[in-house]
Amino acid sequence: MEGGLAVNLTRYPSDAEWREARRFLIGGSDVAPILGLSPWLTPLGLWNRKVGLEPDDFTPSIAARLGKLMEPVIAKMLAEEAGVLVMREENAIVRHAEFPVLACSPDGWAYTKADPDPVGPYLFEAKTADVSKVDDWRDGVPPYYLPQVLHSLDVCGLERAYVAVLFGTRDFKWTTVDADPQAVAEMRPKLLDFARRVAEEDPPLPGADDAHAIAARFPRDEVESVLLPPEALELHWQIQGIENAHAELGRDIEERRNKLKVLIGNAGLGILPGGEGTYRFKADKRGVRALRFQGRKT
Repeated sequence: MEGGLAVNLTRYPSDAEWREARRFLIGGSDVAPILGLSPWLTPLGLWNRKVGLEPDDFTPSIAARLGKLMEPVIAKMLAEEAGVLVMREENAIVRHAEFPVLACSPDGWAYTKADPDPVGPYLFEAKTADVSKVDDWRDGVPPYYLPQVLHSLDVCGLERAYVAVLFGTRDFKWTTVDADPQAVAEMRPKLLDFARRVAEEDPPLPGADDAHAIAARFPRDEVESVLLPPEALELHWQIQGIENAHAELGRDIEERRNKLKVLIGNAGLGILPGGEGTYRFKADKRGVRALRFQGRKT
């Protein structure tokens, strides 16, 4: 037990040792990619990093470095606004008591002020975001971060987390998240299966955003040929069917655009009824007038 916290916690003397220790673990930041909820990383991209096919961002971006440097500031702001005591952690890993491959790296612990002793601990999570992401947090922790918080609560065996986010120098928000055993029960089998895939070097199936991850797995074209399995023919037929459907859809769109052009005639701007928007002509190099829409998308 350290600071009133009874968990399987290990602190590492350096950032490099901490990163290496968590490489084969399923940490909080891995949860959203595994579940397909991350805007930045796919399951296959994460798998590549875990097995060493792609580097695990050992050179953080400027935004990531600033975010790390701002954690003490975020902790202080949370303490002031929420009236809690915050104890920060750095380069620490907590492992799940029953499933040690599941882990998290908490930013710290929060304690509510009470007489005679503080009550806690609760999990403390610090985030930084661009000011353009304020709306993502309007109704609480967004779906690409919430699974991380719920997973970390489960790993630490805690009931509540204080999550604070700083949007540049423009805005600061904080909220609490309570443990959700049902959501964890649904997530955990997927996390454990992904851990198995890493251990057995069994990659997940690729998705639409995995061109880069596939290129990392197969970095060059081989000269020899390969006879593809029957499933390749089914995939080929599916591709052909989708391409044909898109071509027909494209013709339908162009037909309707041409009808709009006739309605606009010689005018340069067509105004849709009801304030829906406008269509404006813009000529290309050949003098062909193309329509450009501006307004509400349905």
